Amino acid sequence: MKRFKIIFQNIAKKKISEIDNTISQLKKLKNILKQKSKSLDLCKDVYDGKIELVHLNEEFLLMTPLVFETYSSLMDNSNAIIKHLKASWEFSNYKKSCGSYISLEKIKKNEFNEYDGIFTEIEKKRKELYLKPAGLYIRGFCVGNWNKLPELYKNILIFANKKNLTLGEYAFECGLNEFAISSEDQYITQVEILCHY
Repeated sequence: MKRFKIIFQNIAKKKISEIDNTISQLKKLKNILKQKSKSLDLCKDVYDGKIELVHLNEEFLLMTPLVFETYSSLMDNSNAIIKHLKASWEFSNYKKSCGSYISLEKIKKNEFNEYDGIFTEIEKKRKELYLKPAGLYIRGFCVGNWNKLPELYKNILIFANKKNLTLGEYAFECGLNEFAISSEDQYITQVEILCHY
């Protein structure tokens, strides 16, 4: 009898652990689906060239720099992107958002051919992640082809100048609706830049 009790307790512990793990994964998935739904809700009020000031919460980003110095950099970047994707999967099976980042310096010089890197938002704080701080951000939107992004950035700089805002080091770009569109002209790119008065 005692032996069966021990066997049952071991099976029960194992199953409880499996159930807890499943519940945890479902909660993560639920949060991601809520965020995607929120992104689509945001898209309803977006128009091409819209610029606004918003307060955002902190985010933790896995950031991978890209290098464009030589022809072999293309292969190096491919390897860096693959490593980035593997690392982001190790942090979480569900991605909140991902995109690219570009320095304010490049934006001011109108140098959009070489972005600084890529990022993936990770839901938990870890020492190896970049902290995108909470605070005031300029947020802009580009609807359609990415070729229109330089014009959006130009208008963001004008907007910031008129409001006497100092801009942060990077602009973060991500697609809001790539999972729910059928053509490029519907694609919405969101740009966020930390700022302060």
